[in-house]
Amino acid sequence: MKHNAIARVASSLSFSLPPLTPTLTTLCSKHTLSRGLNFTQRGYDYTCSYKRLFSTNASTKATTTTTPTTANEGSFLPSKRASNLLSISASDILPINEYIKIREQQILPLRRTIKSTHQVNVGPNATFTFLNYDMLWMQIHEMLFIEKGGEEQIPGELEAYNPLIPQGNDFVGTLMFEVGDPVKRLAFLKKLGHVEEKVYLSFSNHRILAISANNDIERTTPDGKTSAVHFLRFPLDELQVKEFSVLKETQPVLLGIEHKEYPHITKLSHDLVKSLQSSLTTVKTK
Repeated sequence: MKHNAIARVASSLSFSLPPLTPTLTTLCSKHTLSRGLNFTQRGYDYTCSYKRLFSTNASTKATTTTTPTTANEGSFLPSKRASNLLSISASDILPINEYIKIREQQILPLRRTIKSTHQVNVGPNATFTFLNYDMLWMQIHEMLFIEKGGEEQIPGELEAYNPLIPQGNDFVGTLMFEVGDPVKRLAFLKKLGHVEEKVYLSFSNHRILAISANNDIERTTPDGKTSAVHFLRFPLDELQVKEFSVLKETQPVLLGIEHKEYPHITKLSHDLVKSLQSSLTTVKTK
């Protein structure tokens, strides 16, 4: 993944961003198509497109998942209509007018529901979001909806997001550190050098260290400052895939950070574990 693509993906997948101030909202409304114009508020980088991405506050529940015959008929789940869950191709992209028909009533509620299941806090300053095909399909369509680049925009979005789709024998996610005060944030990140090498997932007798999902980019600077956002992958071998797939509710799955400056651990919810299990078994039976 190229550096500029990583920056865009990191920002667009940061689901816990605080609301924009009135000043930033005004600026964004004047530059809604600007991809490179950045503002900073409480330590978060915004592009103008974030105003539409993260300003939805509706509480509509996601509908049950059945495969519709058309984009606006019945409830909608992208993975149910996909022929290949390992990547998103141009043929998987809906025409923008079809996407608009289902966006408010189906896509945005579905997005909120998936987010509530797949995002977990690890200590007071870290959030980990497990990614899947549906989340990334929706994110690509949101970027097309917001930036209005048409068919010419599609290849760039696919290049940015496809590397983050789990491959059936791994879990992929974003680890984000959040500290509001910029001075404290800088000091905090400087103490967490190479924290991306200290993240693990454990279940049964297995302990899986995360690896970078974008090996071409160093996430810790020479002076020891780590990035606020990391793309991580938990690779599973054949035995681990098999054992994870049959975990019972009484068997805990733990996500931890063992860095000496940030030692925290959290237990994944049963709903999240079931979703992760589905991502393994679905791909295996395709």
